[in-house]
Amino acid sequence: MPDDPQKPDSLGDDRTFTGEQDAPQEEQQSLGDADTRAGGGDSSISDLNDPGEAFDFDLPLIDLAARYEIEGELGKGGMGAVQLATDRSLQRKVAIKRIHADSPVALRRFVTEARSIAALNHFNIVQVHEFERDEEGPFLVLEYVSGGSLLDRLKEGKLEVEDAVSITCQLCDALTLAHGKGIIHRDIKPANILLTEEGIPKLSDFGLARQETVDHGQTQEGAVLGTLDFMPPEQRRDATATDARSDLWSLAATLYQMITGEVPRVIDLDAVPQKLRSTFATALKQNPEERFSSAEQFKAELRKGMATVVSDVATPAAPDLVAGICPSCNTANETSRKFCRGCRARLIEPCLSCEKDNPVWEDVCGECGSSQQEERVHIQTAAAEKAAAKKAAAKKAAAKKAAAEKAADEKAAAEKAAAEKAAAEKAAAEKAAADKAAADKAAAEKAAADKAVAEKTAVTLKGHSDYVRSVSFSPDGRRIVSGSTDNELKVWDAETGQETLTLKGHSDWVTSVSFSPDGRRIVSGSNDDTIKIWDAETGQETLTVEGHTWAVSSVIFSPDGNRIVSGSWDKSLKVWDAETGRETLTLKGHSDYVRSVSFSPDGRRIVSGSEDETLKVWDAETGQEMLTLKGHSDYVIGVSFSPDGRRIVSGSNDKTPKVWNAETGQEMRNLEGHTDSVTSVAFSPDGRRIVSGSNDETLKVWDAETGQLALTLEGHSDYVRSVAFSPDGKRIVSGSTDKTVKIWDISLLTDGEGS
Repeated sequence: MPDDPQKPDSLGDDRTFTGEQDAPQEEQQSLGDADTRAGGGDSSISDLNDPGEAFDFDLPLIDLAARYEIEGELGKGGMGAVQLATDRSLQRKVAIKRIHADSPVALRRFVTEARSIAALNHFNIVQVHEFERDEEGPFLVLEYVSGGSLLDRLKEGKLEVEDAVSITCQLCDALTLAHGKGIIHRDIKPANILLTEEGIPKLSDFGLARQETVDHGQTQEGAVLGTLDFMPPEQRRDATATDARSDLWSLAATLYQMITGEVPRVIDLDAVPQKLRSTFATALKQNPEERFSSAEQFKAELRKGMATVVSDVATPAAPDLVAGICPSCNTANETSRKFCRGCRARLIEPCLSCEKDNPVWEDVCGECGSSQQEERVHIQTAAAEKAAAKKAAAKKAAAKKAAAEKAADEKAAAEKAAAEKAAAEKAAAEKAAADKAAADKAAAEKAAADKAVAEKTAVTLKGHSDYVRSVSFSPDGRRIVSGSTDNELKVWDAETGQETLTLKGHSDWVTSVSFSPDGRRIVSGSNDDTIKIWDAETGQETLTVEGHTWAVSSVIFSPDGNRIVSGSWDKSLKVWDAETGRETLTLKGHSDYVRSVSFSPDGRRIVSGSEDETLKVWDAETGQEMLTLKGHSDYVIGVSFSPDGRRIVSGSNDKTPKVWNAETGQEMRNLEGHTDSVTSVAFSPDGRRIVSGSNDETLKVWDAETGQLALTLEGHSDYVRSVAFSPDGKRIVSGSTDKTVKIWDISLLTDGEGS
C-alpha cells in the first residue's frame, strides 16, 4: 500500500486493491458458519465442518431452570442462540449463550470462548459468570449488556469522530490486556462490540479467539476464520498466522465504519479526517511488520492525531523572527529593549514553560530550553481536549436530561393510563355489582314465587301408619312406590295421588324401594335382612332373596334390569341376579354400616356410602374397589350418580351434600344450606339440578354446576327421609317421618331454565 496518507487509496481485499467500488453499501456481507450461505449477514467464517476428535466436557449436569428464569431471546444464529434470563439467586439480568452444533471443534471453540473471557477481567470486556452443562448441552452465563451492539448503533448513522476515537481507545485498553495474556480475538467487528446504556463499549464473542500458549493445533494450518470485511490480509490466507497486529487491523476497519458510516469493504482514506489518515494508513498496512506493534501504540497515535487536528486549526506556523525586530510593526529595536519604540508592544514575554523572560523573537527559552511553539500547541491541545470533554459532558447531560424527561413523560402517561384503567375497572365492577344485585333480587323473587307455587300445589299422599323411609318414581312417571316402617310398600297414582296397591310381606321396616327400568317390577330392602321382588302391576311377591346377616338398608336395579345391588348394616354390598336371586358378588371394604348404594348409568360401576364417613366406587363386574372418596365429617347416608356418570352426589350427617368427580374421586362442590342431616340426594334426569332431603324438614334444589341454591321446599312436619325426581324432571317426590309422601311441582323452575 502507498505510504502517502493524503492519497485517496483504499485498503481491504483483492477487489479493494484494484480500486473496484461497485460493492453495495448495505449491512456488511460476510461468510459464516457451516450452514450460512455465502453472502449472508454479519457472520464469521469458521472451521466447524471439521469433525475433529470427540470432546468431553467433564462437567456435571445441572438444572438451568432452577437457577435462571428465561425471559426471551436476545439473538439467534446458525450455530447457537443467546437468551435473556434472570439469576434467581442474585436477582440480576444475565445473558445465556449456548451452541447448537455437535461438532467437537465447535465444542472446543465454545470452551475456548469461556476460558478466554474468564481470563480477562476488564471493564471493556463482557464478563463470564458461569460455564455449565444441562441436558441440552453446555452453556455460558455472561454479563448482560443492555444497550445493544455497535452494529445496531451504526444502523442509525455514523458517529462523531471524538466518540468513535473514544470507543476505539477504550477497546485498545481491552486488547492490551487480552494480548498481554496471549489471546488474539480474530473477529473484531461492530456486531461483536456491545454498548452499555451509557455508551461504554464491551468486547464480546471470543468464539474464534486464539490462545497462543494453548491453541495446540485447535486451528488447522491454512484455515480461514473471521469476518471478511474486517479480516486482515494474513488472516484471509491462514488464521494461524494472526497476532495482536491482526486484531488492530480489524479494530481500525471498525473505526473506519464508525467515522464514515460505510462498511470497510472498500476503504477510502479521503473519507476520514486529514490528521487521522496517517494513523489509518499505518494500522491498515498489508504487512503486519509495518503496522503498529501494540494496542497502546495505536491508542497513542490516535490521541496524537486528534490533538494535531486541533492544533492545526488553532495555531499558525511560527513566523520567521529577527532579533530586535518587533513582530507587530517591524520596527528595529535594540535587543535590550523591553518595549518597541515604534508601537510600544512588549518585546519580552514570559516562557510558557518556566515563566522566565525571553525575547519574543526567540522560540527556544534561554532558561529551560523549551520550544515556545510546542508549548503553545500543548496548551491549545489541552484547552481543546478540555473543551471537547466539556462538550461531551454537555452532550451526555443533555441526553440524560432528555432521557429523564422521556421517562417522566412515559411515567405520567403510564400513571394516566393506570388511573383510566382503574376508573374503568371500578365502573365495570360497580356495574357488575349492580347487575348482580339486580339478578340476585330477580332470582330471589322468582325463587320465592316458585316456592310459593310448589308448596301451594304440593300433593300429599296419606296412607302409611308409620315413617316413610323410601320413595321412587316409575320409569314412565305415572306411579310412585313408597316403603315404610309399618313394614309395607304402597304404590300410588302419581297424577291423582290415589293409592293403587299395598304390598305386604316384610316382617320389619321397609328401608328402600325402587322400580325396575321397565317398570314391571319393584325391589325392596328391609330390616328383616331380606330383599323382595314384587310384580308392580299386581302387587304379588315374586322372589325373596336372603344372604345379608343384618338389615338391608338400600337396594336398586341395574340399568339393564338384570342385576340388583344391595347395601347392608353387615358392612357389605351384594350383587344379585334379578331373575333368580342368585348372589353373584360380595363387596367388602367399608368398616361400618353401608347406608346407600347406586349403579352408574352404564351399569359398570357401583357407588356406596357408609357410616365410616366414606364413599367407595366399585367395579360392578369384578367387585374390585376402584376409589375411596373422603371429605365428609360424619355418616354418609345417601349417594347417586349423575345421568352422564361423570359425577357423584352424596348426603351426610354432617349437614352437607357434596359433588365428586366420579373418575378421580376429587371433591368438586360442597353445598351448604341445610341445618340438619342430609338423608337423601338425587340428580335430575338432565343432570342440571340436585335435590336433597334433610332432617331439617326441608327439600332443597341446587344448580349442579354452580352449587347455587335454587329452591327450598317446606311442608313436611318431620324429617325428610327420601327424595327422587320424576323422569321428566318437573316433579319431586319426598317421603317423611311425618308418615306422608309429597309430590312437588317444580315445572316453573325447570321451564324458567329452558328445560
